[in-house]
Amino acid sequence: MTFDARMAAFLSDASITALVGTRAFAVMTTQHPATPYLFWQRIATVPQDSHDATAQLVENTVQVTCVSDSYASAAAARAAVKAVMEGNHAAGPATWSNEQDIYSDDVNLFSCTVDFTVWHNEAA
Repeated sequence: MTFDARMAAFLSDASITALVGTRAFAVMTTQHPATPYLFWQRIATVPQDSHDATAQLVENTVQVTCVSDSYASAAAARAAVKAVMEGNHAAGPATWSNEQDIYSDDVNLFSCTVDFTVWHNEAA
């Protein structure tokens, strides 16, 4: 499974789609999507070396941003994302490390972000 497919699988979990529907986007959104929605972006990828060569295991830093017209809705989506990603270690661990809450008054939307470290085996 590619890393992008793994993120899509995380974000298509029923507990998340119950809150944002199918409005989960990679890197950027469509123009003016209905709220709530979320998008994710890979911030960094660090390959792990072994004694023989570069291992297939990589450490990814990923940021997920949940957006809504209410803070409660954006925060609920973030909580669901955290529960799903931290609770699914079949393909390698994912742990959260940072949260941020933002209000954008130019568009009247709340954003709740969370950063994850996601270990992924590129050979799998």
